[in-house]
Amino acid sequence: MGMSRVRPSTVVFALLWVLILCVIFSPHIAYQLLERSFSSYVTQKATPRDCALVRRGRAHEDGIICTLDYTVDGKAVSVKAMAWESGSAFNTQAFLHRRLAAFDRGQPIDIDISELRGAGRPRYVPQEWFLAPAWALDALVLIGLFAAVLYVCSSLSGAARHRADYDYDEHGELVRKRFNGAWREWPSQFLLWLLWCLLLLVMFYTVANRPANHRLLLGRTLVQAPAILTHCAAHYTGGQKGHDEIECDLSYWWQGRKLRGQAEAVDFRWFPTDARLDSAVDAVEGRRVSAYVDPAQPGYAIAFINDDIFLPYSMGLSDIMLVCAFCAVTIWAARVSFARLR
Repeated sequence: MGMSRVRPSTVVFALLWVLILCVIFSPHIAYQLLERSFSSYVTQKATPRDCALVRRGRAHEDGIICTLDYTVDGKAVSVKAMAWESGSAFNTQAFLHRRLAAFDRGQPIDIDISELRGAGRPRYVPQEWFLAPAWALDALVLIGLFAAVLYVCSSLSGAARHRADYDYDEHGELVRKRFNGAWREWPSQFLLWLLWCLLLLVMFYTVANRPANHRLLLGRTLVQAPAILTHCAAHYTGGQKGHDEIECDLSYWWQGRKLRGQAEAVDFRWFPTDARLDSAVDAVEGRRVSAYVDPAQPGYAIAFINDDIFLPYSMGLSDIMLVCAFCAVTIWAARVSFARLR
């Protein structure tokens, strides 16, 4: 028996998804494809010194900023710049301290110098082959749960899978047996509604604001300190298909010293008119919040512009589509489940 041929469109579709996943989960591959492919650059070594751990709230990333020493056209250059950054969901404070210790040893790193940015604005070259952003993990879990619920629904509703529930009547027509399938299928129905409950919890976790905020504090030994939001402004990010967000600087006090940082930016996607953006910015300017400070690296602090459970203005088209898809799946699951009990 010969092997069935794989359609070229299937191969192209699979390769496209592999490429998308590589760009999302591999900083090294993403940098090679998205940055180096569209710009001219010169790669060289730079020696880091005087490094410090920072939280880049506007980008929702952890970072290490250093003074980089390198040479351009025979001239020595020293610039304070980002030497490493990561938006991984698994960044613990212990891991960040180990990364900082590695940079403190002065091991040279790769940087790119481009004509467009100039010699004084180097870009470090990411070396990580795998990194798990929180938003990507949320999307994978949601897709997996949606697929599981749909699979169980199709299993319950598919007549071919339940041929034992049917028999021929006196007229020779195929009819359903009475009181036969309901008891046998209760494990599948229990699994269906268990998966539905998990999907509901994950969707709530994804759409809500406060759970996402406090997930940042997991695995981090941070100390609470008083802080004030300053220099708040609305900023458009993401290019042509981007969105507006509210950004604020952070002033906080640690052991008698006044330090500065960045608060976690908040998306503003729901009808972002100038008046609504200005009103939202005015509401948070000067607000007193709590900063969560790393005692070993006081320059590292996490603070939230808004810690409400829900932020209606942060919901965008993707969130609305998610809720609609969840409602559609719920209606189908209910119809399938109750139809099997009749």
